Amino acid sequence: MPPPSTESHIHGVANAIAIAGATGVTRSRVAVGKRYSWPHRLFIGFFVADAALRCVLVVSCRRTWPEELAMARVPRHGSFEATLAFYDPRPSANTAESLHGSGSFAKYAAVWLKLRLDFVGRFTGVTQNWVMFSPNASRSRIVHRARLEFEDGAETVLRGTMEPRDFTRYSHWWDDRVLHGELRLGKTEFGRCSWARQLAATQVHSERGAKLRKIVLYEANYQLPEAGDDAALYWRALNRRRLLGRPVWEYDVASKEGRPIVPKADESLEDAP
Repeated sequence: MPPPSTESHIHGVANAIAIAGATGVTRSRVAVGKRYSWPHRLFIGFFVADAALRCVLVVSCRRTWPEELAMARVPRHGSFEATLAFYDPRPSANTAESLHGSGSFAKYAAVWLKLRLDFVGRFTGVTQNWVMFSPNASRSRIVHRARLEFEDGAETVLRGTMEPRDFTRYSHWWDDRVLHGELRLGKTEFGRCSWARQLAATQVHSERGAKLRKIVLYEANYQLPEAGDDAALYWRALNRRRLLGRPVWEYDVASKEGRPIVPKADESLEDAP
């Protein structure tokens, strides 16, 4: 005779099966549980098809095809009418002149669909590009440093988060947004001003109490090791090398304005202690 707990469990399962049968619910239905609703299925199916289709279009469509077919990559302006016109599948007059034969029409259909999916991807933040499938092998990496100039003549050079002090031993935990901002320092004026204002708010005075006067942004180029080189030995030696950088932009703390600098010769960038 089984223990009381086991016996009560058996009776409980039997009662559950009996109730399911009396209410018209099959035993298999109880085991499977509730499935995805049709709206959920359509939503998931759309994104799976979109991801697969964009992979095929990115790999198959060449970058020069939109220019060859005189097709706009985005709506001409941000109005609702321009967006509707952008999604009109009919080719424009300039594009129609480039369409001759079934091959050119197939190319037009592929490019039209890719550009529209790319536009939705940019709008929603889920873009796909060729570099995701075939990235170029980089030979160098540009980083940015800031030289802080104070009113008493003192200077301090600061590295960004993306440039570690020891290239053979570092990690970037919880720094994703900071790194994204630093990667845009060489591309946007807004990114440079934001970084300079942050430095001006955190590095207000020098060690002797002098106020911060100016921030100069430098670009420094790290050459990556060649194939076959001892990477650990290469980066270990690079840790001890004095880096040269080119000043490209400066920020005046008093006026809170920045401006590009006329290209000069590279200068030595010595780390802050």
